[in-house]
Amino acid sequence: MDSDTANMVAHWSKALKASDREAFKNIFNHFYAMLLAYASRILESREAAKDVVQEAFITLWNHRDTVDPDRSIKSLLYRIVYTRCLNQIRDRRLVGFDEENYENLMGSENSEPDIMNENMGIQELLEKIVSRLPERQREALLLSRQEGLTHDEIADIMECKPATVNNHITGAMKNLRVYLKDMNIEGYQ
Repeated sequence: MDSDTANMVAHWSKALKASDREAFKNIFNHFYAMLLAYASRILESREAAKDVVQEAFITLWNHRDTVDPDRSIKSLLYRIVYTRCLNQIRDRRLVGFDEENYENLMGSENSEPDIMNENMGIQELLEKIVSRLPERQREALLLSRQEGLTHDEIADIMECKPATVNNHITGAMKNLRVYLKDMNIEGYQ
């Protein structure tokens, strides 16, 4: 985020705390699309992601009086969306939501992964490999590489220290190299 945009978002945060509906609308318009894309990647469902993002903005409005204008509203929104996504995944598991498809997507712990297929594009292959990373490593990597967040912002979202975020990303990169080497992908042999 450039400094003009950051200043604008900071102004909206202060106005939001004072219950300014126009500031809330601006925050919504500025962050909605990126939060929807983020939640869609986690939940693999655009409809479920829409619900999560909408709930995140409702939560933001309902707790506007507790917003700290000196902290990143972007990090706060990502943290709310991240938590709600995890809650939705947990709830799906509790009610047996599409268990077979979930296992097929994530791979069974008891079977050898059949991760590569001849018709798979490189983007799809990378997404499948990333989906096999441990949860915290995957989340840190996606927030860093896809969302372009800083380690400090990621630490705020994941509620850990920036050094821990760095450890998660480093671990994710090591695991990705191992997966690629094991699959005999050119350049990683």
